[in-house]
Amino acid sequence: MAWPINLVKNIIVVIVLLCYVSSTLGCHIPGHTNKRAISLAASVEMTDVQKIRNFFIPCVNDVFGDASLDFSGIVKFITDHSLWYDVTQRLECGEKNDTVECWNERLTDVLTRGSKELAVAQECVERYKDFVNNGKYNPTPLVFNKFDRVRSEDLLNCPTRTPRKFDLCVNNQFAKDEVENPIGNFDSLIGFVQRKMKCSDCDCGEVLQADSDFASFFVGEGLQCDSCWSTRLAALVKSQSTLSETTKKCAATTNDEVFLKEETMRVY
Repeated sequence: MAWPINLVKNIIVVIVLLCYVSSTLGCHIPGHTNKRAISLAASVEMTDVQKIRNFFIPCVNDVFGDASLDFSGIVKFITDHSLWYDVTQRLECGEKNDTVECWNERLTDVLTRGSKELAVAQECVERYKDFVNNGKYNPTPLVFNKFDRVRSEDLLNCPTRTPRKFDLCVNNQFAKDEVENPIGNFDSLIGFVQRKMKCSDCDCGEVLQADSDFASFFVGEGLQCDSCWSTRLAALVKSQSTLSETTKKCAATTNDEVFLKEETMRVY
């Protein structure tokens, strides 16, 4: 006896819906999921870098234990726009090396050793592991030693860049292109790069290509990409980021006209 056509259609619809739900939620047996080793890079692939960011923003703020601090723009810069995160996720801590130990060691390549920020970031990696494996989140602040290491000042022969001018340059370039800066509090990011970040993975090639006169000055002074905060910030940005062209242009210029006046800025 043949099945009614409508019944067959309904069965097919149910099967399709079940397949969609399975592919969306994953086919993990309860209990088995918690036995999986932590996989930061795999989590990015399975979900979205936004979910990684959404965990680390509140975690960093909680672990610092200071409600006046806002690390949202800094976390977003690192996860969404930095060369460091891209290299770590794809190469250094990918596949078999995708472990808490690997990620925490890699953090020492981008954050100053002995700084509170490095301790907080490493603690949040540990807490992310517990969150993924056990579904638990610990908001307890860390107890810090009084000492907090910061970077030394830029070399005297670094290009003259004030944070205010650089911030104006970046935001005005976005305004001219009628595009919103993806990092809302960009001035806070500048200060963080100045005091706390380093650039072990950086290659200043793309920065120097932005201006031949600047390249001649930079090479002639014997400077390295990590020597000066402005070139360090620009080189920290991966080439696929919407920040890449603008930050490199603002870092590598001998033309002061690129630092536009404040009244030309667009407020979003």
